Amino acid sequence: MRQKVSLGIGKLDELLGGGIPAGSVILVTGPAGSGKTTFLRAFLNSGMKQGETGIYIMSQRNPDYVIEDMRLFNWEVDTTKLKFLAFDGIVPEPKPYVYGNYNSLTDLAGGLRKLSSELGGKPARCIMDNLSSFFIPRDESHVFQFLQLAFRMLRSANITTMLQLQSDAHDPKTVAIIESLCDGTIELKREGDERLLRVLKLDSGQTNPHWTKFEIGEKAGIRVLEFYR
Repeated sequence: MRQKVSLGIGKLDELLGGGIPAGSVILVTGPAGSGKTTFLRAFLNSGMKQGETGIYIMSQRNPDYVIEDMRLFNWEVDTTKLKFLAFDGIVPEPKPYVYGNYNSLTDLAGGLRKLSSELGGKPARCIMDNLSSFFIPRDESHVFQFLQLAFRMLRSANITTMLQLQSDAHDPKTVAIIESLCDGTIELKREGDERLLRVLKLDSGQTNPHWTKFEIGEKAGIRVLEFYR
């Protein structure tokens, strides 16, 4: 039976029978402000707490600010376990946790291949934050090709991966193509002051189409509360 990887979110792990399949690629989608980035970071930090390497692929952000934001949730972010792969990132000076800063998707794929090889099968997780920015100003087909290549490498290395996409910033056809490349989809949204999530697709079969309440706490991160409907 395929090993499960805990998300580090108690009730959601329970709902999914222990987590998501190891080596799978999961899309987290939803509108701006729904909690996608925090969801991904909670997943990554949970792995680092267990001694796993955390690969953080980001676009147009400063790694130092990302670390500061993560620590606001009272997470003890171990930078010795953290590897940033920045795509058009803001990296003022070299840092030991910045593996590389790349100006093209081809170079980013090369950096990911090199890092995956160096890990040599050691436990690792990967997140791709702000995937929507990869499309600006690039042709969609180039982004799809990069994702196909990256997902193939990550699956081969058994690196469990989550990526986030701002669904309302894209044509439904684009979202559907990205979903088809992934092994599962978790959707987030907001209704008034409530945050909600549901598991739309998971190759292991542990899906739940019902909306579930969750909250983002300043000192706890993601916490699933109860089924909404």
